[in-house]
Amino acid sequence: KLNAMRSSLRLRSDDRIAFNFGCSAEGNFDRYCADGTMDVYDYRADGERRRTDALDAQLSGRLMAAGALHHVTAGVLTTRFTATLPPQAFNYAGVGNVDGSVAVPAAPLPLSDAGGRREDSTELYLRDRVQPGGALRAASLWFGLRHTRLDRDATQSFTTPWLALGWRLGEHTHAYASWGQGVETEVAPDLPLYANAGRPLPALKSRQAELGVRHSQGALDAAATVFSIDRPYTGDRGTCDVDASCTRIIDGSARHRGLELALGWRSGPWRLQGSALALHA
Repeated sequence: KLNAMRSSLRLRSDDRIAFNFGCSAEGNFDRYCADGTMDVYDYRADGERRRTDALDAQLSGRLMAAGALHHVTAGVLTTRFTATLPPQAFNYAGVGNVDGSVAVPAAPLPLSDAGGRREDSTELYLRDRVQPGGALRAASLWFGLRHTRLDRDATQSFTTPWLALGWRLGEHTHAYASWGQGVETEVAPDLPLYANAGRPLPALKSRQAELGVRHSQGALDAAATVFSIDRPYTGDRGTCDVDASCTRIIDGSARHRGLELALGWRSGPWRLQGSALALHA
């Protein structure tokens, strides 16, 4: 079966926010001042326009191989993203207080002309959902492979696989495991503070693995999940106190490991749910 789908998304937004950040009076930018005051900034970007156009063509079908039914899909996805960004304001506006007693005046003067961005990508993909027979009928297997060519300031190519296995442990319980890779992209902020303002950083791979079990019977739902995520981490290098003194860089990786437990109960119109998460980030 051959399918093709074309989509287009257009977005216009006015982004305005007054936000609190740090305490320059004490030289701390990870907390407010000891007396409850804080620096207040005025950010504005009016009339931002973004457009994404995509074309996805795929060929899908079923076949029997190695005693299992395969649902195979192969295709190509092309995407073009453009952004037109107006002059932005990102200004120190004054000193506020946590009790809300101080009204800080606006500081709307534009600082920089962000200009725009364009990103093009072409993805070739292959995926297969496998339904084994015989003694393995309780299992389901999914796997896929994607090759991506990403055109930004430079051209990069990535091949990212993913794999998942599901298993029915009983009529009401099933377990699953999954592993996959993705592509992470980042752009330096469009601010005079950055020497590489508005420039894309090199795209890098991320990895995620997950193992879980779920049970649903009658009024009770329960789930337990263990996960691990590794993705590129970005940070700033330099003094970051005057124009062009800061550079946004890839600064290692962020690693997240966790265990999540969830429990739910329902009866007629009533529902009670709870969850707990242990996270090492």
